[in-house]
Order: sequence, then structure tokens, then C-alpha cells
Amino acid sequence: MDEEQAPPAPAPPPRTPQAFVPLDGRPADSIAVAQQLYEQVYAQVNANLVDAFGEEIQHLRDHSAALESAFNDLNADYAKEFAAQSRAEEFATAIGNAVQFKTFSTMWSSNIMHSLSFDPAWDTWITGFRTMFCSRDSSRHG
Repeated sequence: MDEEQAPPAPAPPPRTPQAFVPLDGRPADSIAVAQQLYEQVYAQVNANLVDAFGEEIQHLRDHSAALESAFNDLNADYAKEFAAQSRAEEFATAIGNAVQFKTFSTMWSSNIMHSLSFDPAWDTWITGFRTMFCSRDSSRHG
């Protein structure tokens, strides 16, 4: 399973103003005054916004962190459950294969060791085996 990731946390608010871009053709002294004024206005507006919405922003950050933590916990639980289910399926398949192999080898060895030939019991078993497995294939293809 591909690991899912929590959505990224919101970016922090900007702490520096956008660069002041003066108009072409203005005198240097008026550009300097305009830049100072721009930075003062930005600082005041930013301070007002932080005062007005700072508590709400912190509240949203806390909720975002709680949601991220809950998501990560749930994702870890799902990953554990998926891994446990996968291991259980592998175990069941291995047991099934072992039982089939044991059954086959027991029948094979009993026929070979006790009668030293393919006696009628073996023929009966192999005919039954072919009927169960091979006849389905031949009916599909034929």
C-alpha cells in the first residue's frame, strides 16, 4: 500500500512586505519617501491584521496540527491492519498448499511404497483428480 500523506500545513503569513516598485521617471527623493511610506503602511496594516486575527490564526494552526496528527494515527492503523491481513492471507495460502502437498505425497507414497505399482487405487485417485481439475479445463477449451 502506498503511504498516504497528510495535506501540507498552511504556510505562515508573510513577514516581509512585497518589494516596493517605483514608477519609472520619478525623482530619487520622491521614490525614497514613497518607499518609506509604503513600508510604514504595510507594517501598520500587518500589525492590525495580526491583532485582529492572530487568535483565530493560532486556533486554525492548532486545528490543522490536530487534524494532521489524527490523519497520521489513522493512516498508521490502516497500514498495520493491511499488513496483518496480508500476512494472514499468506499464512492461509501456505497452510492450504501444505495440506494439498501432504495429501498428494501421502497418496503417492502409499501407492508406490505399498504396492510398488500404480494399482487400481492410484488409478481411481488420478481419474478423480483429472475429473475434478482437468475436465473443467477441457470443457472451457473444447
